[in-house]
Amino acid sequence: MIEKGMNAFKTAHRIPTSLGFIIFLVDALALLVSLGVSLYLFDFLVTAFTNVQLIQDFQWHESVIFHYAFFYFLILGHFYNRGHYTQRLPWWQQVKSIVKTLLVVAILHGFTYFSLVLDVPANPIFVSWLLAAIFLLVFRRIAMYLVSLSPKWTLPVVVFGDKQMIMDCIYAFYSDGLTGYEVKAVMIRDKLDKPLCMDFVPPGHPEIKVIDASKNYNKFIKENRHYFYIIGLDGFRGTYRDQLVKLLEQTAIEYAIVPPTKRLHLHGMDPHYFFGNDFMLLYRKERIQAPFSRLIKRMMDICASGLCLIFLGLITVAVYIGKRIEGAKTPIFYGGLRVGKHGEDFKCWKFCTMHQNADQILKELMEKDEAIRKEWFEFKKLKNDPRVDSKISKLLRKTSLDELPQIWNVFVGDMSLVGPRPILPDQRRDYGDFLPYYESIRPGITGLWQVSGRNETTFEQRVYWDSWYIKNWSLWHDIVILFKTVGVLLTGRGAY
Repeated sequence: MIEKGMNAFKTAHRIPTSLGFIIFLVDALALLVSLGVSLYLFDFLVTAFTNVQLIQDFQWHESVIFHYAFFYFLILGHFYNRGHYTQRLPWWQQVKSIVKTLLVVAILHGFTYFSLVLDVPANPIFVSWLLAAIFLLVFRRIAMYLVSLSPKWTLPVVVFGDKQMIMDCIYAFYSDGLTGYEVKAVMIRDKLDKPLCMDFVPPGHPEIKVIDASKNYNKFIKENRHYFYIIGLDGFRGTYRDQLVKLLEQTAIEYAIVPPTKRLHLHGMDPHYFFGNDFMLLYRKERIQAPFSRLIKRMMDICASGLCLIFLGLITVAVYIGKRIEGAKTPIFYGGLRVGKHGEDFKCWKFCTMHQNADQILKELMEKDEAIRKEWFEFKKLKNDPRVDSKISKLLRKTSLDELPQIWNVFVGDMSLVGPRPILPDQRRDYGDFLPYYESIRPGITGLWQVSGRNETTFEQRVYWDSWYIKNWSLWHDIVILFKTVGVLLTGRGAY
């Protein structure tokens, strides 16, 4: 009986073979299409610009296509080896792997071709692989969407752990959306006075069953062997954990472990392995404080904000005209004090969207309405805020365009493009032990909180996400957040 279960469930977490094959075929097609487009593009350039020496010098020799074919199979083999067609990899991990692979291939191809064919520019080589990266990302996204429509793609999940781990797991799977993991039930053991609140599960998430794991959970597991079980070691320890793992193994149910890494700089750790021993050291690295990292981040801020200042000027004119047409008499800009790097206060600029006596209005509202007071203390926001001064101001807040003037803050060095949201001076006490993290770097126009849940999450969750970003910073994380910000702005998810 156990052997039968092992055969049935030992690969449950892997991508079904048929769906993995579809992803493989789409990748192969993407590389062929990119080659065809490259050939057409450079043939067109050679024909259209016969007087340009750089174009004349480059021809698609047979050796180039031979090299492309070699790298074609090398790329697909590498992706297979990295689990692109067999493992449920998070989407942005796939993107990073694709970009890094194509960059290395472009360098190798350019070097090889240049060494074999002298006096030939390598630029077209890099352009062709840039096109290949673009086609691969677009086609891969389409493929992931198509296979996600298959009933075989969804893997029902049961999560064991403490309250924080459970919510982290739910948000991680839901925000990615392309791994197929779908939390169906959660099992929690601790008996704290505050029960697990499911009110902040992402909107649209399928219903989740909450099970009290302090009682007899054996029956549930044995009756639901088709689930994939995820165990957080923070919530289950000692004999209780050992019994749980033993039960899962005896029933041949596949499971995964979430190690106790909460509040560790996980993405900044440098692992050292010791040959012949089950022992590993994780060395902490403060990447965001490294001089080179700070220089790169600041240069990116200056370049991007400098280019956006012209756009900001055009938007400012449009907002001014719109507010005056509506009869709003409030100023065009509002500069509120916020906490910056090293704990120093600065003026954080926004388009003014509220009446001048907004603080007094809020105070009166909270005194009269208990629901408003509760909403404010929980989210530090009001969904239907009566303090907004006009329709265009409401639109600015809904689309987050009211924060565009902070481009100037980025340019002068008060803020960064990506970082934790700037906090009010009187909110310092709300951040408790996390405050030193906030004061260690520049606050950002956008950040992990905005692209993960925004105003649909609790204030505590916001603090957690922002501190996670600081502890685990990397340039790649900034790029991912900027891309995800575009999606949030287009959908308006979580904004009000």
